[in-house]
Amino acid sequence: ESAPGVHVLVRGYVKLTRCSPDGRELVMSLAGPGDLFGPCCDPFAASPASCTAVTVSAVRMMVMPAPAWRSLSMTSAAIVRAFVSLMMTSRRGCTELAPRLAFLSVEQRLAALLRSLTRWSDPTVKPVELPALMTHSEMAQALGTAREVVTRCL
Repeated sequence: ESAPGVHVLVRGYVKLTRCSPDGRELVMSLAGPGDLFGPCCDPFAASPASCTAVTVSAVRMMVMPAPAWRSLSMTSAAIVRAFVSLMMTSRRGCTELAPRLAFLSVEQRLAALLRSLTRWSDPTVKPVELPALMTHSEMAQALGTAREVVTRCL
């Protein structure tokens, strides 16, 4: 179904996935506090979103309904520019997925995934503690490999 608008996560985590015609799931990205998701590639589209959002934890989010987004875009260019810039930054990972899968080893992709998860960790805690957001299977889906390979690399 169509996303009702642009979602801004205040608290919690959401896994963004896509499914193949045969039912296999690919984790496209993980969104956390401060991230945006929804029809991010085209916030004016009324067509169904290409990703499915699944909560990983209890979430609190704000949703800007599509009609409000369209109205705002017609009246305040400065707000729209800032919002679109933030949206593009937060979703850049989706467009970088194909080159990562094609050019990096599984170990390199896993290291990058673990680094990306540290953005939500407490910087005052050493060593860095990663939030338990993804299972080995979900990491494998995000990396385009098998769960056993992720476990071996870890």
